[in-house]
Amino acid sequence: MNPDASERGVEIMEVDDAALRTFIRDLNRLRAEAGNPSLDQLVALSGHKFRRNTLHDHLAGKRANPPSWDIVSAYVLACHRNAEQTGLGSDWLGTLRAWQKRCQAAYDGIPDAPCPIQDPGSGSQPAATGSAYSGNSADGARPRRLAWISLAGLAALLIAAGVLVLASGPRRTPEISEPPGGPVATPAWTYQTPASVDGSAAIAGGYIYIADDNGVLYALNARTGHARWTEATHSQIDSTPATLRDTVYIGNDASRFYALDTATGQIRWAQKFSDGIDSSPTVADGRVYVGDGNNSLHALGASTGRSLWTATTNGTIDSRPAVYHQTVYVGSEDGYVYSLNALSGTILWRTPTGGGVDSSPAITHGVLYIGSNDRKIYAMRASTGKVIWVHSTAGADSSSPCFYHGTVYTGSDDGIIYAMNAKNGADQWKVRTGGAIHSSPVIYRGVLYIGSDNGNLYAIDAITGKLIWTYQTGGQVQSSPVAANGLIYVGSDNNQILAI
Repeated sequence: MNPDASERGVEIMEVDDAALRTFIRDLNRLRAEAGNPSLDQLVALSGHKFRRNTLHDHLAGKRANPPSWDIVSAYVLACHRNAEQTGLGSDWLGTLRAWQKRCQAAYDGIPDAPCPIQDPGSGSQPAATGSAYSGNSADGARPRRLAWISLAGLAALLIAAGVLVLASGPRRTPEISEPPGGPVATPAWTYQTPASVDGSAAIAGGYIYIADDNGVLYALNARTGHARWTEATHSQIDSTPATLRDTVYIGNDASRFYALDTATGQIRWAQKFSDGIDSSPTVADGRVYVGDGNNSLHALGASTGRSLWTATTNGTIDSRPAVYHQTVYVGSEDGYVYSLNALSGTILWRTPTGGGVDSSPAITHGVLYIGSNDRKIYAMRASTGKVIWVHSTAGADSSSPCFYHGTVYTGSDDGIIYAMNAKNGADQWKVRTGGAIHSSPVIYRGVLYIGSDNGNLYAIDAITGKLIWTYQTGGQVQSSPVAANGLIYVGSDNNQILAI
């Protein structure tokens, strides 16, 4: 067990790439040497430049690719800040330039690249330039970032805009071509939140229900964006609500699961689980199904919250359950896809993949489609779990597939949107974006909508793969778009909810 990986006690998993394993251990060592700040402290010290769960997964070795340089640089700066604030000093923790080289070595597969952390007893002197963070001055002035860091930020903005492409390792992919003056969407409305919005919206009765990372649930008029009510749950929410008639359901990282009145936001009932809830709930046949961080899948009475059954896997359940023909399907971090009887929770079958399964299943015509962090997308028989075909990608596949006119669509950490033949998994088309994809696609009126960590929301012709328009939100789009009434609703790490 690695105590530095997470407050949840997640073990560092074995990763095929020796260079990646070494880099992960270097990052955990940096955190330990900086005073072992909590994940929440690191998020705050970084200025919320990354999600807590994303950092958790990288430090626990649950991602198939190294973290992006944007995440690494923000993480390094946060560790330096914590070391300074706790009086440990940070001069020996390694400069940003050194960590950038180490990050590149991880992408290039160089396992013996030197760790940027220096021995504090070696007599090494602080660098005059290029330090990740400069400490307090003798006159008590506040620490400050060096000017060249802003150049790195400028480069990140240019990359997101498709203006600058940096030389990189073999896992990187080129960005989508967006000619100057090309089609750009215009929002119908935006709603500013105090925190990132990584979950997705549920739509019911002319309102959208969506939460931010501060744990506030919003009920917004779908046409105007005006707030009907807000309700604070006092802990981070990364999941997507579900609705049934006049009730909306949501869980948070403090292990609380809520049912609220859609008209007023008043809590109707609440359940306390034994670990945090990142899984999004699914409501079917008067029951609510949701996973938690204690490896459990719960079935609750939708009207009362009474526990009907609990099934246990060997890994955290972040996947959203799917219900099909009185059967519940869900993925687990133990690497298996599960099929359970919806009434009793009895496990009917489980099929292994080669990595944790954060993706949520899509089921149609008796076939289940799901991604895995082993860089593969699977098609399985829903009745037996037998694998029909496997499609390989170049990144972890936490995006959840969708199905349209004989084609399966999904995104990947490799930054590619895939359209695959539903029968055999053959590529129909692929579109490359400028960032990892954790957002899941939705098809609306023949157009595919999906977000990317490069900050763009994409609209793409589902049949041809031709780009129709983009919208740059100014923050990572890990929220999955939803569509209704001619509008697309999505959240952004730029603290916004948008209707486009």
